[in-house]
Amino acid sequence: MITAKIQQGVAPNKVYQRYRYPYQLKVTDKNAEIYSAPAGTRSAGTYGTVKSLRLNPQITGIKRADLNHRRGEGYVQFKQRGHTFWIYSHAVAFRHLNSLRGHNPRVEAAIAAGTALVGRSKYKLGSGRTAQTYAAKRFDCSSFVWYCYEHAGIKLGPLDSVTTYTLVTQGQAVPISRLHRGDLILFSNRRQGANNHIGIYLGNQLFLHDIGTDDTGGVGISSLRETDWHQTVNSTARRIVTN
Repeated sequence: MITAKIQQGVAPNKVYQRYRYPYQLKVTDKNAEIYSAPAGTRSAGTYGTVKSLRLNPQITGIKRADLNHRRGEGYVQFKQRGHTFWIYSHAVAFRHLNSLRGHNPRVEAAIAAGTALVGRSKYKLGSGRTAQTYAAKRFDCSSFVWYCYEHAGIKLGPLDSVTTYTLVTQGQAVPISRLHRGDLILFSNRRQGANNHIGIYLGNQLFLHDIGTDDTGGVGISSLRETDWHQTVNSTARRIVTN
């Protein structure tokens, strides 16, 4: 029987958003703790580690909960062996992303260039616009998108002046309800203004982008099912490759 050891004392963590997370995932750290609820929340307990519990490292997410108004501080819920568990989001990665692949070689080249940097390139505002930072693969959201499409043979305007405001003029406008793989999706909110962030749509509500506040602290993959992203995504995207 698997039983949880309940943490005593005041719960320091608060869930600020929960959302569906029905993705195929793989555990990247077998020493990651397994919880009965997101760590540090009320009634959360520990079961042990992935290794000590002998869990299958291939899991299917159910929900995700992000804590303390930090989208990079998340826990993923999954079921295995008749139990419901929670694991830290930094201890898992997406699997079977190749199932989202399309048939346009330029789109696939751009996405392949970007996904190769997932978890390997940290975000730096204003970076990626000089020969040195570009070669070092240090980007912000807009220079990262420029880098991806440059590897597909498409230059999205001058690199040294690329911003979300220049990228919003590239390609063809399409409604967010008709997204294709490779489309550029932009985000706006009251605090940071219009077109303050950009990413590349992958399919199945996932997008590739570079931001310092998500799980990887840089290039990573996020879901439009996340409340914050869902509420701030623009109603119009930009299609770079039209055929």
